Amino acid sequence: MNKQDYQDDGLDLVWEDHIARCDKLNLTLAEGFGFKYFNTPTIGFRGISYECGWLSPDGVAHSDAPDFTQSPSACFKWIEPELYRRRYRYRLIRLQDGHLMEITKPNHSWAEIVAHASHPEVAMAFCLAVEKLIDGGKK
Repeated sequence: MNKQDYQDDGLDLVWEDHIARCDKLNLTLAEGFGFKYFNTPTIGFRGISYECGWLSPDGVAHSDAPDFTQSPSACFKWIEPELYRRRYRYRLIRLQDGHLMEITKPNHSWAEIVAHASHPEVAMAFCLAVEKLIDGGKK
């Protein structure tokens, strides 16, 4: 969905809630998968200034955290390898009206579904399932 979809229906406040939810989810995922916020004071000719941003798990500074909820490539670059490292597996299934993301934990001869979510957008399905995993699958 995009802002135009919400404006066409006269739902500007719903759009703002959606954006706030995505921002919160992005921060939760960034912090949960190794990104660290930094705000470093520096003293210069004009006084104290601050350099702030996000340090990625590979040690590179970025001005913003990745936009996981809008970018499947960010999900696959930063979250997917860490899921694998933590011994989780996933299935991303294309449905008629969206996507289903299932996160599983292999147990001997079978895999238990520990979190799942569906959403029209692939990145949001991915992020919502991972959020459920972080929260213990309780949503």
